Amino acid sequence: MNLNKWNNITLAIIAITIMASLCVYINQTQQTARETLLNKQKQYDNCRFELMDKNEKQQYTILSEGQTLPDNLKLKENVCILRLHDGACLGCYAENIIRLFNILEAEKMEIFILGSYSTQKQFQAELSGITELNATNSLNIRGLTCLPADSLDCPYLFSITNNKSRNVFIFEKGNFDMIYEYIQMLKRTNDR
Repeated sequence: MNLNKWNNITLAIIAITIMASLCVYINQTQQTARETLLNKQKQYDNCRFELMDKNEKQQYTILSEGQTLPDNLKLKENVCILRLHDGACLGCYAENIIRLFNILEAEKMEIFILGSYSTQKQFQAELSGITELNATNSLNIRGLTCLPADSLDCPYLFSITNNKSRNVFIFEKGNFDMIYEYIQMLKRTNDR
């Protein structure tokens, strides 16, 4: 009888151990599943916001294409124009702009920087680590609204023909290949 009692106790302990291990396993599996779902949700949200951002930029690119520039703004044709304004976080796009200047220099293409900062000093300070501004390569007009793309908080590029905007390109943070492709397209367009 004593042996039977110990067998029952041993079986009960084994059953409890198996049940406890099973509960721990199920709990860990659920926790891993929750973390995986949370990570997938974050990835989905990031992709969704990135797509929304690209969609908005694409809409502003379309709206900005072919717009007549203000009459008081006379810019040279077939030049790459870099548009900067107070709302744009230049620090966020510094690497894009540095690469742009390097590509333009290598391609021997001209750039004109069009700003709308509150003061000339602020305009120069924003670009001090990237390039030197002068009267032939830049213009700052306080409060200037140039194209619908000004509504976005990022720099953009364009060129003009007959005082109308064309080839509008809105920067994507960290997307450096597109800058090179844009400059090559602009170069082909200007060579025609």
